[in-house]
Amino acid sequence: MLNRLLLAAAPTLVGKKVAKEVTVRIDGEPTKNKAIIVNGVTYAPVREIGESSGYDVSYSGSVVDLESTTKGVPGLEVPGFDDTVRTEQIAQRDKAIEVHEAEIARLQQGIDYNVQMYAEIPMYRDTGLKYQDTDSYKETVERIKVLDAKIVELQKEIEQLRIK
Repeated sequence: MLNRLLLAAAPTLVGKKVAKEVTVRIDGEPTKNKAIIVNGVTYAPVREIGESSGYDVSYSGSVVDLESTTKGVPGLEVPGFDDTVRTEQIAQRDKAIEVHEAEIARLQQGIDYNVQMYAEIPMYRDTGLKYQDTDSYKETVERIKVLDAKIVELQKEIEQLRIK
């Protein structure tokens, strides 16, 4: 992570020729200051890039300091963790929850349909047999419980990803 940029560590640019100026865009918007290319290396406006990336930028002596503005804010700073990957993991879990919820809805519709049919079909109605007494019903209810448990687990995983 960016912590300190030591200017002394870079070769001196004093007296070097600027080969080209280039535009720097952050989220599609050009920065106020352009970057320059010297000896094939691009040097960009540290303050604009740093501040737009969530850093406080300061300069003292020969040192430019970048300090994270998200230090200590839960869910905003995760050293070494790529936010893009985390966002994708959350999206995948959200999609899995949607799939499980759709399956639960389909299973519940099947239960509702069979309960109604058992109540209407004379063979079942006259004997007093109810769909809720069948192995099929018990298996379907068990499948719904398993899916509900998976949803709860996925929701916990999402919560953990969001607080990291």
